[in-house]
Amino acid sequence: MSKLPEPGNPCSFYVLDLHAFVWRNVTGARQRAPETFARWLGRVMGDQGIQPDQIVAADDSKGETFRHAILREAGRLGGAGYKGDRKQVDPALYAIYERSRALIAEMLGDVGVAVYRAPGFEADDVIATIAELAVHGRWSAIGEDRTTAP
Repeated sequence: MSKLPEPGNPCSFYVLDLHAFVWRNVTGARQRAPETFARWLGRVMGDQGIQPDQIVAADDSKGETFRHAILREAGRLGGAGYKGDRKQVDPALYAIYERSRALIAEMLGDVGVAVYRAPGFEADDVIATIAELAVHGRWSAIGEDRTTAP
């Protein structure tokens, strides 16, 4: 395998986990994901000169994933099973998360950065697929199979 380009190299390719970024910045003390993201994006695209075609974002799709079906069949969904140990999210916090996620997806679209999601898959799965395609030089093969709104 060849060495990956250093950050800032025009051959670099960045994949952002939109769900994780927003969740981390919404559940933190400041709850300012859109502002934090705008500053980050400004630094990456302005200071480092990264072009929109060098960045993509991956996001969770709504609803259940393929893991739910597998674990339901195995009798391991809920309880101590897949994500069963997570606390219930406060509806007000979740509303902030959803608004922040929509604003950031809109910001990305405004500057020409694609947001990818696939029904039944989490952002991590989308990231793995993008990485696999990019490593094998087939990233452009998925072309317009993307969405730009949550």
